[in-house]
Amino acid sequence: MSSFYGDSDLTDDGEIFDIHQGIIFAIHLTPTMYSSIPIIFSNLLSLIHDLAKTMPNTGIGCYLFNCSNKATDETGGNGDQNASDWRRQLFSDRKGIYPVFRLNDINSSQLKRVNNLLQQSKGEDIIKLFKLLSEDPVTNNGQQLSWMLNQCQDDFTYIPKFVKRYSARRVFLFTDCDKPFNGSTSMRTTLQHNIHDLNAAKIGIIPFLMARGDGSDEQFNLKEYKILLEVGENGNLVDEENSKSRVNQIALKKIQEKISKTKEIKRTAFSCPLRINDQLTISIKGYSMFNEVKLRMMDSFYDDEGTYKLVHTKTYKLSKETGETTKENEVVRAFHVGDQYFNMDKSYYERLLRFGEKEKPILKVLGFRKTEYFNPSYTIGTAVFIAPDDNGDYTHSRRAFSALYQSMIRKRKMCLVWGMPRKMSYPSLYYMIPTDESLGFKTNVENYPQGFAMIQIPDRDQIRMLPNYVTETLQPTRIMEPNLFDSIVNELQSGFKSLENPQLSWYFKVFEDYLLQREVEGPEIKVESAVSEVVDKQKQMNKIDELKLKIMKLRLEPSANVKAMKNQLNRMSNSENLHPKEDREADLPPSKRTKLLTDELVIKAWKLRELNKFNAQQLRVYVNSKPNLIERSNTKDEMIRNIEEYLNRVVTSRE
Repeated sequence: MSSFYGDSDLTDDGEIFDIHQGIIFAIHLTPTMYSSIPIIFSNLLSLIHDLAKTMPNTGIGCYLFNCSNKATDETGGNGDQNASDWRRQLFSDRKGIYPVFRLNDINSSQLKRVNNLLQQSKGEDIIKLFKLLSEDPVTNNGQQLSWMLNQCQDDFTYIPKFVKRYSARRVFLFTDCDKPFNGSTSMRTTLQHNIHDLNAAKIGIIPFLMARGDGSDEQFNLKEYKILLEVGENGNLVDEENSKSRVNQIALKKIQEKISKTKEIKRTAFSCPLRINDQLTISIKGYSMFNEVKLRMMDSFYDDEGTYKLVHTKTYKLSKETGETTKENEVVRAFHVGDQYFNMDKSYYERLLRFGEKEKPILKVLGFRKTEYFNPSYTIGTAVFIAPDDNGDYTHSRRAFSALYQSMIRKRKMCLVWGMPRKMSYPSLYYMIPTDESLGFKTNVENYPQGFAMIQIPDRDQIRMLPNYVTETLQPTRIMEPNLFDSIVNELQSGFKSLENPQLSWYFKVFEDYLLQREVEGPEIKVESAVSEVVDKQKQMNKIDELKLKIMKLRLEPSANVKAMKNQLNRMSNSENLHPKEDREADLPPSKRTKLLTDELVIKAWKLRELNKFNAQQLRVYVNSKPNLIERSNTKDEMIRNIEEYLNRVVTSRE
């Protein structure tokens, strides 16, 4: 069955790409819908506020459909300037559709537009502004809905210039009319074709089916929308007894809760088979449950008459000798090894990246180990949550996954796997640990789902090792007490709470007030007695003292373990002084064998093209020893270039 939510995280071949979410609000205008519009606009404004802080590259679009198209009516013929302005924005080919704003990444104009409409929708002006095509919403609903779905598909297909393709595409459909095709077979077929095209393009429709806002107790009849949105590929209805219905009526107060889940976008990390043994293979999916905060480089813009526009760069391949542009068909990709070049065919290179496997991605179970041997200090990166993939190539995945999970909990073991979870990843070792609290797996997330937490095991060059003098002269186990670092990390985590950033919130508040031209009232000046002022100052001082006490408490909690760690590090430093190690001259690199450079060493290194092996201080001393002969410079590359010019003059003239 094709899902009307769409699988927005994967391409057709299963390759992962960056999440770029696009959402279109499609609001069906009916006589009983006017009372719900302020709530919808309020939630849309709140969504823009939140996404601007958390996911600013999210695309938002908003449309009202079933609007009046008449050029002369009550709103347009009385000199109403606002009515004539919005009427000019109506689509001519798809009549009745009014774009509040077209689909585009979040920007300030969207914020202004929604805020203005929200203020208008609180009064009766919204009824005059958006007049219906007909008082009976059923009359035009089918055709209007079909045009609206086509418009949504066009917006996701023909995106604005310089906007990245949307990978997660959703349509939020708001309506209180339960007759989309009103029993018409032809209109039902048309709408089913529209929805089939959206499913093929992986555009999900999320229906917000609300009861009428006229105060009646009549419930929303879900029959026709279930026929449209819950029909399988064979044309039959979904079995509601064995499958939970996804088309339900929603209460007005639940709209905010459902829209807010948009920020909790599903992030699929990978999808691949897990080979337990030669006879058993299952399909699994990995989800990124925790995200790392990463710094983002600043973008470059240019000022176009007061409007900042993004600067786009283009790369040219130039010849190193002549500087001329090289054609793409003349470029050959090869590996540079020493003074030789090895051409590598793309298909052969892809076969090398499979690392002995016929297909990628894949994970293999190497064995099992007791969970007591797991040391979180020797892992890197963030954990990935593993769950069975019902849409994978192996149909028995959920049953086998559940059996594996239960047996590992019962035997208190974890799984050691090897492989490449993504097509472009290199092989690595991972631990798959059951997320059951009985095994000590605890997080700050309530109701953490059951499955496996896959944690990467680092290679030798990926972990910070102890100094060589500690491992060679002393026994590290006698110096380092076990789990000392773990205890400090646990203490710090126990006192950490995710709090709202007041500076960031204040920044967005000031920015929004500036964009919307809001007048912020100044602080009220109260004339009170001197006793009241003293009491207020004392309350303020008490709050400051209370905050200081909390900060001091957080500073003193890990002090004992930190002090013990400092003592251990001091003992390591003392051991270096007590057990000095004499380095042999032959074991040192050329840059450290001789502190002062002689002409013989420099000329020999110059002939072998090894001047860069000397450090900057050695080269600087050598340059200073030749005043007025070698030009001084600040960088190592310039010093090497000046030394080479000097040797070219002197050595060549001697020869």
